[in-house]
Amino acid sequence: MICLGSIKCQSYWGGEGSDFGSFSFPRSFSIDNYIKLFLSLYEQCNWSSNNTNDLLQYMFQNKNENPSLSSIKKRRKWFYDIIVQQKIGKDLFLKKLLREAKDNTLDLLDEYPDLTTPISIHLLTKYECEGIVKAPQRLSLIRYQLMTQEIFDEFLSLFKQTGSDVNQRQLNYPLFFQCALSTNEEYVKNVLQWIEKRFLNEQLIVIEHFLRILSSSNNQFHLEILPKNIESIQVIIDIAVNHLQQSTNTLQIIINYGIFLLKQAEQHRNKEQKQIIQTFATKIIKQ
Repeated sequence: MICLGSIKCQSYWGGEGSDFGSFSFPRSFSIDNYIKLFLSLYEQCNWSSNNTNDLLQYMFQNKNENPSLSSIKKRRKWFYDIIVQQKIGKDLFLKKLLREAKDNTLDLLDEYPDLTTPISIHLLTKYECEGIVKAPQRLSLIRYQLMTQEIFDEFLSLFKQTGSDVNQRQLNYPLFFQCALSTNEEYVKNVLQWIEKRFLNEQLIVIEHFLRILSSSNNQFHLEILPKNIESIQVIIDIAVNHLQQSTNTLQIIINYGIFLLKQAEQHRNKEQKQIIQTFATKIIKQ
């Protein structure tokens, strides 16, 4: 049963039914099927009026269940290239979405920085009107903006403001990295080089957290960008291995990352990059 903003599972015995949380799509679900489903809810069921964010929740809540590179590219084609840009229009879609955007909207659309940048700016402006936006909240929001020199410098400023809190530092480095990752390879390289220099004088728990977070990055990083930035990742791993606080936990995190890379490399179609990733993964496992 479909209502505005919600889908309910009707029981055999009737009643109102329970809320249906999100869709879980089979890998065989075609681009045409995605488009038809989305537009049916958006247009025919009139979810475009005040329920665009709910629609995104249904469509993207489980996107990380299949993080393969082909799935990421397929999702971009049917959603951003066809629905947003061709069928609806980017400006109109954003206009409707901004009316109801929430913090979780940014996470749902984190693969599309052209959409999350204006949403992040909109939410920051909204929160500033409601009161003072503290540094941790600002960091969590600008992470979804396309990185520019201005945003890069703002990250550095916010790092200084929050530098005394080791727990916040654990969050800051991944946010900085993820912002660069959603922008382009040049910023990924610059940010990783900046991070490796900072890690020379950083606590081990912060470095370990960053290495754990690397495994949650999408496969576009591991299969296309990592082979060009292996030197920086190797330096970070070396810093962790040689750290005065190093323990068996440190080595296990590194080994787990190496095993993760070997699994991801198996699906790579580029033989040269596949070999680079496998060689690197084997090296850090044996380290």
